[in-house]
Amino acid sequence: MASFLDSDYYKRLLSSTAFQTTPLKLIFEVSPESVKSGFSGDYFPKYCNPLGRKFDVIPFGFSEEAFRIKLNEDVLYQIPLEIEELTSAKNILVYEFRKIYEKKLLVDPRTNKVVIVEPSPLLIPIKYLLVKVLLEDMLVPSITFFPGSVMSLLTLGKMEGLVIHFGSIETTITPVFDFRPLESLSISSSLGKEKLRVHLRDQLIKHGHYINLSSESNTDQTKQKFTPLILTNELCQHIIENLVFASPLSPPKNLVSGELSSNGTVCGIRSDSLAVWCQQSSIATDLYFSWSHQNKTKIKCFLPGFVREHVLDILFCGDSENDISGVVDLTFQVIKNLPVDLKKRLSSKILVIGDLAEIPNFQNRFMSDLMTRLINDPKCEPLSRTASLLDDNSHTFNQDFNTPDINNKSDSDAFEDQGQAHDSKNTNKETEKMYSNSGSTFKSSDRCWVGSSIAVSSKIEGFELNLENYQDFFKGLLSA
Repeated sequence: MASFLDSDYYKRLLSSTAFQTTPLKLIFEVSPESVKSGFSGDYFPKYCNPLGRKFDVIPFGFSEEAFRIKLNEDVLYQIPLEIEELTSAKNILVYEFRKIYEKKLLVDPRTNKVVIVEPSPLLIPIKYLLVKVLLEDMLVPSITFFPGSVMSLLTLGKMEGLVIHFGSIETTITPVFDFRPLESLSISSSLGKEKLRVHLRDQLIKHGHYINLSSESNTDQTKQKFTPLILTNELCQHIIENLVFASPLSPPKNLVSGELSSNGTVCGIRSDSLAVWCQQSSIATDLYFSWSHQNKTKIKCFLPGFVREHVLDILFCGDSENDISGVVDLTFQVIKNLPVDLKKRLSSKILVIGDLAEIPNFQNRFMSDLMTRLINDPKCEPLSRTASLLDDNSHTFNQDFNTPDINNKSDSDAFEDQGQAHDSKNTNKETEKMYSNSGSTFKSSDRCWVGSSIAVSSKIEGFELNLENYQDFFKGLLSA
């Protein structure tokens, strides 16, 4: 008897399109700080490679070992972009993408198409440089760009909302409607993780101290003031990721508005009057923690409680001394500028993404300040009743249950319907109680990448750039 494996049916089945697999697309989430990489269909990025640049121009014939030592001194580029940064950025991108392909993903770059998701829109020169590196140096078949604001909403199955992305060098507020970002109504701010690091460093130099634990004699362990040399990017990043939280209390507006106080001093985010208020209202405890530098020096750092609690105020309230509005005011401005028919629809679907959004109480504080801002404006006051976070689980199960109309039914039927409605209400209350304390399905920092993975798996495509058309595509943009 002939085997099934030798039958004509099995041979036709193998030759059908169902068994002809195409190479998976590679998804890269590129920001000035890092590159997240993985394959389409995955539910989280497999690798995250930090990007860095030197302060001087790196020649093309650089030594790999010397280059690696100074890789993470700063982000890939700053805003405004300097011409000297493009040369070093090209070397860094070539180095990092070769490492990603050869040591992380273990695939031939010529076999897989690439999707690049932008959490915040990349600068045109950096975008052109990225495409040139991937097409000419890595020889990828094609590149497609996806907007991060739209992709992050896709993780929640939504096609519209207001997306606030807290990035490394900027924060963008983008309204999305009908699966399209409304770029003409979006706003960007220079407030981001870099500004937060600078502000944290200033506060620790002013209010913190450390003890050198490497000294052999105990009598020499005196308190020393922090210096910029001690407060490296790695130390500040460790504090931001693990030791700070957003205060539930917002500082008084007159202390951060940049106005003159009664004693003639200017009030602002760095003023002494605000520091006094923060110390008096703080609910956080002071903290000591140990830290080891690259030169093996061990120190014990003192982090004041009010700095832990209120260092994030610069993002919410802004920096009046440098004429930088807070993200809350900018979000209010975006909502106010929306068309009348979109104000309520988008303000009730707010999504906060980025690394900073994972800091404890960050999103609750943001929404609290935004609702206060809406309440204080007579035209926007009704929006404060419907404004909410899109990924807040407690909003998913809010339902109204109507009791049956007893006048139109018999007593027995009405009693039976009332019992069913009561049971249904209790069931939904239990469900709400079960999910109200559950976490989000995806991390706020990974939503852009995960949304792109969902989009590619769903056969959502975009304009593909390749070696033949990418120069023509960027010709008009670069000349502008």
